[in-house]
Amino acid sequence: MLQAHYEIDQVKKKLKHKGAPSFRKALFWDTDMDKIDWHKQYKAVIQRVFERGNDAEKER
Repeated sequence: MLQAHYEIDQVKKKLKHKGAPSFRKALFWDTDMDKIDWHKQYKAVIQRVFERGNDAEKER
């Protein structure tokens, strides 16, 4: 039973991060990246990436 709960938790974590871009944590140093709603806050994310991101991050 404990193993089943663990596996369910692992799947939920994978689904939560699905679709989330992989940026350096230093880029969002003042924010918990797990709590960012990438779809709702896309304008702020884009602005942050263009202000502080490197060339590879800007191309994503």
